[in-house]
Amino acid sequence: MDRSRKLYKKAVDKYSSGYIDDALDLCEKSISFNLKNAAAINLKGLLYYFMGDEKSARSLWKMNKDYNKDETARVYLNNLEIDAKNLEKYINATKLLKELKVSQALENLLECGKSDFNCINVYNSIASCYIYQGKYELAAEYIDKVRKIDKNNQYAKNNIKALKGYSKTSEFSVKLRIAAGVIVIVVLIAGGLLTVRMLHLGRNVNPESSFSGSAVTKDTSVKKINKRDDIKTNKKKQNRHEAVKKIEKSKKEEDTQEKFPTDKLKQYIKHKDSSKIYEIIGKFKFNSLSDNDKVIYNRAINYMKRNGVVDFYSKGADFHKDKKYHKAIAAYEVSKIYGRSHYLYPSILFMLGDCYENTDDFTSAIKCFKEYLSGKHEGGYEAQVLYKLSVIYRDIDLKQSKMYAAKLRQTYSDSIYNNSVIDKILNK
Repeated sequence: MDRSRKLYKKAVDKYSSGYIDDALDLCEKSISFNLKNAAAINLKGLLYYFMGDEKSARSLWKMNKDYNKDETARVYLNNLEIDAKNLEKYINATKLLKELKVSQALENLLECGKSDFNCINVYNSIASCYIYQGKYELAAEYIDKVRKIDKNNQYAKNNIKALKGYSKTSEFSVKLRIAAGVIVIVVLIAGGLLTVRMLHLGRNVNPESSFSGSAVTKDTSVKKINKRDDIKTNKKKQNRHEAVKKIEKSKKEEDTQEKFPTDKLKQYIKHKDSSKIYEIIGKFKFNSLSDNDKVIYNRAINYMKRNGVVDFYSKGADFHKDKKYHKAIAAYEVSKIYGRSHYLYPSILFMLGDCYENTDDFTSAIKCFKEYLSGKHEGGYEAQVLYKLSVIYRDIDLKQSKMYAAKLRQTYSDSIYNNSVIDKILNK
């Protein structure tokens, strides 16, 4: 726990110094040592909030509210509902900026700037607008605001370069440069299609060819030649026919086989749609993909390990709360697949085990609870897991039941789970 607090304090220092990426990493480490560190979870959510990653911020605060009963997280979540409108304004402002409707864009952005949500992107865009208008001092103020949160922000660095360059030029030149800067260049890479064509080689035999010599010899020779050639021709035809059938069959199989939707997957990653990402990557095997597709596939896997785990855990928690155990199990299982190295993993195991227990799937529940106890990180449910295992084994294996009861009593003597039920098990 001390280690978790120390990492959290370092994260606060890094955030205060403007190193947001380092602060995020330290928050992650802090939470991995102690999931009960509500302050670290809230800070991580706040950093995502500044970056405009509403989905990640919401997931973290929701988890903190439900898991740690944190009141600050509840307040943050309420504010997010208000900020949804600001996100729409920001998206609209970026479109206006690309169309060089700077005054309208700036009006929207200044409205967005009244909230801290997405403030890094909003301040950067406001600075760009002021540079375009030649209001360099105002632009510098907003660049400074960004750098106080994120010193290494690339957009801010570009604005600084622009500010230095444009401040020495006329306003007309400024507008020309800005106009050039906001044009979006889309590079389309056309993929070549390989067409396989079959070459048919044939030889025609003319049975009417004339030979010198006797009529009988000529006739017999011609018949023999024709017979041999007919056999060869029929074999060739048969071989060609079979080859064509194979190609047609292969082509049909290729047409019916679903192609890896690279572009769709890229969009789902961009828009943080964990459900759609999981839906796609669950259909394809890594080794069956092309090299280019493997890169996108791995990018999707990494996204699921970072963010998908939290998204599916949150879905599971919602179903769990409403006692929709089977739906909760489905969501938790996805979270479990990608969450083995995630700080949420112990909680996933416990919640999953609890759902299995509530659906009378005791074999699966035992498996989850045992894996929970064998883990390196504490999840805060140790006493409860020991209690559940002891109670489940009471009707299966009394020796095992007593073992878990004794461990509970010895390790967590002050716990509410060290109760009369455990007394009865130990006295059996």
